[in-house]
Amino acid sequence: MTRPRFGPTADASVRSHRWVVPLALVLALAATATLAVAVQVRPAGGDTVSSLQQQAASLAQQLVREQLQVDAARQRYSVLTADAASAATAVADVEAEIATDEGHLTAASAAVRRQALTEYVDAGTEATGSGALLFAGNATSQ
Repeated sequence: MTRPRFGPTADASVRSHRWVVPLALVLALAATATLAVAVQVRPAGGDTVSSLQQQAASLAQQLVREQLQVDAARQRYSVLTADAASAATAVADVEAEIATDEGHLTAASAAVRRQALTEYVDAGTEATGSGALLFAGNATSQ
């Protein structure tokens, strides 16, 4: 009577020994492949300590450069803000001068109008001065 290979009556030691050789062969191949890859490639942990230190130094330099750029931008902003405030003050001063000049001009125009009206009304009487010369042509043309 032959014993079945994989049945309930098969011997447990026979089943377990059949897979030992192929399993050992697969594990040996995997270990060899892993060892070959590990030797050719950098460590599985990633970069070396010196490489990480170089990266950290590079990042620190980049941060310093960026901080200097931020500081320079803040300084330019402060200068431009002060310039804008100065320009706004100058504009306000000029606007005040214009308002004052407009007031003077309005007052002078009103005075000239009053004088012209007075000279015109008084043209037939003793008009002398610049008003008489101004309206001399009108008095003779009527």
